[in-house]
Amino acid sequence: MGGTVLLLLVSLSAPTASAQPDSIDAYGWFEEYRPGCIGFQANTGGNCSYFGTDLVTLPDSIREHAFVAVHAQVIQQEWCHAYDLVIANPIVTPCEPVDLGCGVLFYDEEYCDFWDSPLYGCVAVSSFQGFASGDTVHAIGLINYCGVSTCFMPSLCCATLYSCEQSPPAAGQSTWGALKALFR
Repeated sequence: MGGTVLLLLVSLSAPTASAQPDSIDAYGWFEEYRPGCIGFQANTGGNCSYFGTDLVTLPDSIREHAFVAVHAQVIQQEWCHAYDLVIANPIVTPCEPVDLGCGVLFYDEEYCDFWDSPLYGCVAVSSFQGFASGDTVHAIGLINYCGVSTCFMPSLCCATLYSCEQSPPAAGQSTWGALKALFR
């Protein structure tokens, strides 16, 4: 009986590891995952990344700043009994707020207070800093994409709000928001 032999050649190769960064420049915060395991929650270009660290305890200088800027080397090694990306020898400095431009403040009783920016979308705010809902304000600060607020949106951190020059003054009122509140 004749038969056909099918020869199937398969090329097997080891999967390639995803590219890992050699270093990071990010802002975020350190947290103690468990005793002796200090992690860093990083905001990296609008993305959230969690790194182990080679720190065993948090120095007091880091505890003073809830949100910090970090430059560090990234290596792959065991961290807290798992193989993970770890930042080594971090250089930690206080965050330097950046100019985020202008946006409108909104108050929502059911949801939360937020700043609506044409560049960044809706960003939760913890304080209107003397402004009112409806005011167009200029924000100098940082956007935290990782610590999602109770509003389920990024939050504005380390921020100072100023009146936007493009926002015309309301007649006889300190802010447009105060004027609008008279007619609600």
